[in-house]
Amino acid sequence: VFPKHGAKVAWPTGSSFKVALKVKFDRPMQPAVLDYLLLNGKVTTGKLENFRCLNPLSCDEVVLEMEASQAEEGFYTIEVGEDAKDLDGRKLRSAFRSQFLLDRSSGAISHGHPSMAGLICQNRTKLCHRATGAKWMRVQ
Repeated sequence: VFPKHGAKVAWPTGSSFKVALKVKFDRPMQPAVLDYLLLNGKVTTGKLENFRCLNPLSCDEVVLEMEASQAEEGFYTIEVGEDAKDLDGRKLRSAFRSQFLLDRSSGAISHGHPSMAGLICQNRTKLCHRATGAKWMRVQ
């Protein structure tokens, strides 16, 4: 899978820059595998930017090209449902899921110019972080 599972990417915001999300299978898959591919929990089939087989005869690698400038910062999840079948009609043994983080900033821990180094800033009145896409943040 590309980007790798757990990767942090920082795609530029140039207007013509395209990025490719890829999933490679260990065997040829039926073209209907596209119906079992999810990006952030949603099927992409029939949408403007959707997964497609690089080789329509074997469909052992699928790709989704998207405009880097249109991608929002946060976590992305690529999933393949377990009901996807190979060319011999066999289902996958289990579902597949991979995540990566798009973070164009300088990291999740603190703002660029906090009043104090670390997570606590603004005269000890605010937690300063940019945990892009995170729903929760645990501090000990």
